[in-house]
Amino acid sequence: MVYAKVRAINSDGLELDYLSTSIDAPSAPARMAAPMAGNGRGAFFMPEVGDEVVVGFEMGDVNRPVILGALWNDRDQPPASADNSPTNNTRTIVSRSGHQITLDDSPGGGSILIRTAGNFEIHIAGDQLSIKTTGNIASTRIFLDGVSWNHIHPSGTGPTGTPQSASV
Repeated sequence: MVYAKVRAINSDGLELDYLSTSIDAPSAPARMAAPMAGNGRGAFFMPEVGDEVVVGFEMGDVNRPVILGALWNDRDQPPASADNSPTNNTRTIVSRSGHQITLDDSPGGGSILIRTAGNFEIHIAGDQLSIKTTGNIASTRIFLDGVSWNHIHPSGTGPTGTPQSASV
């Protein structure tokens, strides 16, 4: 195994610059190992150009590199929201734009949080679902079933006037 930095992402694989090794030639196109991969399915997470990766070689052949995983280092730190506590209750995915998915397995319930970089948020905990945004939520139709309403407004856009009976 060796360490490398991703130089480029091409249609036939990733180009690598090897770090601190005797391999001084450009890499052959590297394949990316994944926690799940199959025809039209799987977990697809490619490293970014400049990311540090761990590389193995099929049958020990430096012309057949496989990226085994990516590494944090002094320059590239884990997301601030990552849980590095001994309890290890949360799993977090954060994209380069700041979109986030957090799975929280804390004792007593846990939750799932999906948050965009613009702070649109969907939070599921137990039997509760909340949707939060500082902007508008727009849809041609919103259907809520099983909720006791005291009144409704008959229009989804603009001023609606006096509330009407929920039986409308």
